[in-house]
Amino acid sequence: FVTMATEHTALTYGVISSQHREAAAATLLALAMGLCIGMAISPVSTTSLYAPVNSVAVVPATSTPGVAALRRMRPAPLGTAPAPAQWAVEAEAATTLPHGVPLPVGRTDAAPGSLAWMAGVLLLPLSSLLGLLLWRQQSHRERPASMSSLASLGPSIHTSYWSDAGHMAMATTTGQPIKALCPVADGSEDIEFTTITDVLYRAGVQIVVASVMPSKQVTLARGIKVTADVLMEEVDAADFDLVACAGGMPGAEHFANSPALNKFVVDIKSQGKLYAAICATPCVMFASNAAIMEGVSIVTSFPAFHDKLQEKCPGVTVSKAAVVVDGQCVTSQGPGTAMAFALKLVEMTVGEDQAQEIAKALLYDLA
Repeated sequence: FVTMATEHTALTYGVISSQHREAAAATLLALAMGLCIGMAISPVSTTSLYAPVNSVAVVPATSTPGVAALRRMRPAPLGTAPAPAQWAVEAEAATTLPHGVPLPVGRTDAAPGSLAWMAGVLLLPLSSLLGLLLWRQQSHRERPASMSSLASLGPSIHTSYWSDAGHMAMATTTGQPIKALCPVADGSEDIEFTTITDVLYRAGVQIVVASVMPSKQVTLARGIKVTADVLMEEVDAADFDLVACAGGMPGAEHFANSPALNKFVVDIKSQGKLYAAICATPCVMFASNAAIMEGVSIVTSFPAFHDKLQEKCPGVTVSKAAVVVDGQCVTSQGPGTAMAFALKLVEMTVGEDQAQEIAKALLYDLA
């Protein structure tokens, strides 16, 4: 059952969650425990303790003093509750009885076994609740993330996933989820920011939105209001695996003027991880920081910034391609290329198959 459920998840979302397996197994285990307890209680009540009054127990020749006599039981059908006079309890054998002498079975007024069945049945919803609580605990468990270098990106990376309210986060072989930092500012481009975060989220990357403004509340270029998870000064590049910067003006200028974001991108680069930007940001921020552009040979940006980008980086080729990948550096042109940009990040972190699955689900042709 667990295998079928997780395979269905894989077919639907393109990922398999080991934590889904754990939570499903915990739920099934709790259900099984409830059922077993119910089954354990009810036979004791309906079979071991009760028998029709006319039953007899024949003591075999091999019986010994103090051993309970064997009984021939005819328990009432499930759900029926005969009168107390009809029920009998096990009697202890006499210290000595001749071979073949029938031992009458006594009576009792104990409660009928059907009540025990009811008690067992009541344990089932309780065990289901236990399973759900275990599921929720698994869902909201936070894990730190890190990934040694870009060189480790590949098939070995997307091996297991964890769930957070339907969010399946891709994990490294160490069991830690991949995390992406998505900076945001007043004036960040709406389509680019929402597309990057949405597509990465669908791919299972754990996203942290960091504001470069003094407040976590920012307003995007077209008026969409966003509340960031943290301020830029509160994050450490060692805890993340990539950074993906939206464009837009004056959002890109706020990025360029943020010492914390500039340091974060440089640190991400020095740790061998992905750093990406789209639209105005490759020119306005990346090209303004020599440490970020060091070793980069080809980039792209919003077409209106191509000349300025070439002026800032004379030794770098400015491409007209929708998405450009140069080692760890990924750049793209603008709102119309945001989907291709985000899917390229998915391909480079989670895997090509996942990128294809998401593109298909979004009716986007990667070809």
